[in-house]
Amino acid sequence: MGDVLNFERTDSFSVFAWIKNTVLDECCGQRIVTKQSNVERDIPGSFMLHISLPGGLGNQLAQDQFRDLFEITDPSFQSINDTQWHLVGVTYDGSSTLAGHNLYIDGQIPPVLDSGNDLTGSILTTADLQISGRDGPNFVWNGLIDEAVIFDRELSGSEALAMYNAGSAGMCKEVYLVQSLIEDVLQLNITKGISSSLDNKLEVALHTLDDMNENNDIAAINTLYLFIDIVNAQSGNQIPVEDANALVAAAEDILSFLNESW
Repeated sequence: MGDVLNFERTDSFSVFAWIKNTVLDECCGQRIVTKQSNVERDIPGSFMLHISLPGGLGNQLAQDQFRDLFEITDPSFQSINDTQWHLVGVTYDGSSTLAGHNLYIDGQIPPVLDSGNDLTGSILTTADLQISGRDGPNFVWNGLIDEAVIFDRELSGSEALAMYNAGSAGMCKEVYLVQSLIEDVLQLNITKGISSSLDNKLEVALHTLDDMNENNDIAAINTLYLFIDIVNAQSGNQIPVEDANALVAAAEDILSFLNESW
């Protein structure tokens, strides 16, 4: 897939995918999402989300052949070697530490069986991103992979759980649209009081969407209309017109998506 997932150790990111192995006991060591040369670390830096040899979920961020940050989950806590669909993923906060790195299985953080080191050097690599396998036809996944996604931020535990709870409905698009809109509000140069009010409205919408209760989607829709009213009222005043138009357009996109689901 080329030069994607180009994150440095100081960048936050998340990678998730639905996986299902088709043959019992034949998934260990197989790669789910990688950005790594097949010649073990001969390209400085790498990323690898995989099934570890003990049978747990593993992830590795390597800066060179001598130092890497890795974790392997305890397979006795949650097996993913059962020919069933599981949502697996990793979140990373850009701190270069194990404390800022979490593995997820089905929306939960499982116990860690083994772990490595904090990072001090670059993890950038020129290796290509690959879904299933590593650097071509090596260590390919023996089964199915669906909805592999990469985020340029650390997802929260509630977001990981929402993705899992959504199941076959998909990756909760509306949740991520609202979360993205929250980030836009926080990044814009808006008067603090107005920014807090807008952020609060979006947080309410996010929580009502995040609880997977479809009836609460109506509350989220009403809250988004209130958000638009506030933005329009302050457009050209405490919110620059261009920024206001962008916020309203983003909110209207979310409303369109929610209204279609009804």
